[in-house]
Amino acid sequence: MRKLTYGVLCMILVMLSCEESHESYEPLPSFNQSSSSIENTDDEPISDANNSDKKTFLFVHGAWHPEGSWTKMVLGLEKLGHECHTVQLPALGTDKTPINQVTLAGHVAAVTNKMQEIGTGITLVGHSYGGVVISQAAENLSSYVDRVVYVSAFMLMDGEALLDFAIADVNSVVTQNIVVSGDSVFIPEDAYENAFYNYGQNSNNVNIDEDIYFTKSLLVPHPFITFATPVSLTSAYYNLDKVYISCTEDRAITLQAQVSMYSRFSDVDLYTIQGSDHSPFISRPKQMINILKGL
Repeated sequence: MRKLTYGVLCMILVMLSCEESHESYEPLPSFNQSSSSIENTDDEPISDANNSDKKTFLFVHGAWHPEGSWTKMVLGLEKLGHECHTVQLPALGTDKTPINQVTLAGHVAAVTNKMQEIGTGITLVGHSYGGVVISQAAENLSSYVDRVVYVSAFMLMDGEALLDFAIADVNSVVTQNIVVSGDSVFIPEDAYENAFYNYGQNSNNVNIDEDIYFTKSLLVPHPFITFATPVSLTSAYYNLDKVYISCTEDRAITLQAQVSMYSRFSDVDLYTIQGSDHSPFISRPKQMINILKGL
């Protein structure tokens, strides 16, 4: 078991991916996006405006996390009349699939199987690593998808892997603390709050504290190979409507890294949650719900 330094990450990327690494996080000089900023307020009410269009959501959680991460989103959106589904990715949360049997394709299959159960008209929402999964799932079953939504997530192009961007995000608390052990990758427990819940841990909000405690109790090591596997995307994916929800105080995927990914897509609708950490579904649930229901 070892702490993964920037140099070691680069070596592993070279060994496990045949793709060229992507060097820069500088945003492109011009891109055309609509933008909406959600203010950093805890007491913002959930608005009933623009709620006539009932939507079907499928939420895909991030690395190390359980599907229960989305509980506040599901309860809030269902109360407004929307249909919500979650999926538990294999070897994570409460799923006991051996980690050495899990691949990116297996995670994608878990999502596409759920999509086939639900039917068409899906708003596919992915957080963090879940962005990689929803991109490939949307490619594989594009006719089922109304739009893909990235919540402070990895938003890749054809041939790219998560590691291509993670290793360059040197200010990320995750990159600075990541550990590889055999087939798994994780960060130490004492880095969880700083990496994922830095706003929540300083909010002095008992409900948020309880949600963080519950979520942390279900964090488990993640299959490392899924970080190194590139996506394969065509026009089936590129022609879909895309939304990026950016979190300005994210310490897991820094704002610079987020911009470097979504700025490459000329047609992405951008929403920003000011002051949010990596987990707005816990620390900024009302703002998240207001964005999602208004899509």
